[in-house]
Amino acid sequence: TDEGREILKARPIVTATEADAAALRRDCAAGTFGRAYGEFMGKHGFDADDRAPVQLVDDEELAYVLLRYRQVHDYWHVLFGLPPSVHGELALKWFELIHTGLPLAAFSALSAPFTLAPEKRRKLHETHVPWALEA
Repeated sequence: TDEGREILKARPIVTATEADAAALRRDCAAGTFGRAYGEFMGKHGFDADDRAPVQLVDDEELAYVLLRYRQVHDYWHVLFGLPPSVHGELALKWFELIHTGLPLAAFSALSAPFTLAPEKRRKLHETHVPWALEA
């Protein structure tokens, strides 16, 4: 898309300077994404600078795409109301797989459910996978 090409050209980075959780909670109005993101990050003790740099990727553009993918991960938690729990992460991995097609998302979405108890795995497949297909 034109928007995607613009992002690749500008290569914006999400840092704690621009996404300061305390400042977002203080300065953004209730009901806004900024306030919700600040509350999510603060509640869970996350920081926008916590993401480790992308390694083992020689292509500069692909490395940026992977960095961006990792940086917006917490945005998706906020937008979809998914907690950073095993179940919330797996639901989000299914969304990421369907909407990005990235191999990392496929590996997580397809292999990690085997670590769940059968009842939780059934809930994931009956509730969250269909949600990810529709989102």
